[in-house]
Amino acid sequence: MCLMGGLGLVLLLGTGARGVLEGEITSGELLKLILLLGFFYEPVARLHGVNQTLVSGLAGAARVFEVLDAEGAEAGRLDSPPHAARGEIRFKNVTFGYDEGMPVIHGISLHVPAGQTCAIVGVSGCGKSTLFDLLAGFYRPWSGVIEMDGVSLAGRDLAALRARTAYVMQDAFLFSGTLRANLLLARPDAGDAELWAALREARAEDFVKARPDGLDTEVGERGVLLSGGERQRLALARAFLKDAPVLLLDEATSAVDAESERHIQEALERLCESRTCMVIAHRLSTVARADVIHVMSAGRVIASGSHAELLEGCPHYRHLASLSFL
Repeated sequence: MCLMGGLGLVLLLGTGARGVLEGEITSGELLKLILLLGFFYEPVARLHGVNQTLVSGLAGAARVFEVLDAEGAEAGRLDSPPHAARGEIRFKNVTFGYDEGMPVIHGISLHVPAGQTCAIVGVSGCGKSTLFDLLAGFYRPWSGVIEMDGVSLAGRDLAALRARTAYVMQDAFLFSGTLRANLLLARPDAGDAELWAALREARAEDFVKARPDGLDTEVGERGVLLSGGERQRLALARAFLKDAPVLLLDEATSAVDAESERHIQEALERLCESRTCMVIAHRLSTVARADVIHVMSAGRVIASGSHAELLEGCPHYRHLASLSFL
């Protein structure tokens, strides 16, 4: 619109100047025409702005309706209550990718016995987090089967699956609101005593009590009013509160200082007791405690075993260990 307005003004000045020189109009009349042109373009520019707002609004609405129209979680079998699940996990020849024709993981097969801790290690981009996304039901594999307690995830109710799973990501997400509201996401019927117990287990009780509003402290959008270590410990407190039989930890001690890492590591050791844990970590101290370690490279599991066995028999793992998986 600015370009059109400028071109119109130039055209009017050129034509009007010739008219003044030839005596067809006076200079005063030319000035009136210039002023009228300004009054004409102002509402046109406003209409153009309204059109732009409508176009961007419709584009945003289309994305919103795409989410609203998406199919809900598929119904499936509720074969047992969440806390009755054992937590045995199997990947059988699983292949998956985010873009067609570009698989991220290739024919993955691994077994995590109930109650054991399994570590997944490898360089960034080798497909570790993708395994967790598949296990949490965020995506379906292109081929192969993922089982929990002998039942394929393809035939299981997603809500039931997620009731059996606690997922602590490397970037702990907190919603704008209070500490209490964020903790209750894990178990909406929990009372204050249970919230404080979960915070105590996650080594988060002290910093919450130190705040004047306690559980009613505002955390800000994405938890910006808390430190990285505090956000991570709150995420662990949610996992304690949920008390799910399967725990997924995706680099839960990343991007925190040494003091926060010590508190988080203590909480992790308690959290992994008597449940099935799958851990993605770059820290040697975290990985070495696992019952079994699976080494991934380029979307494939290339070796499995204990820390000592892999140090002796897997050059790739030995190299990662020498770098402390960093």
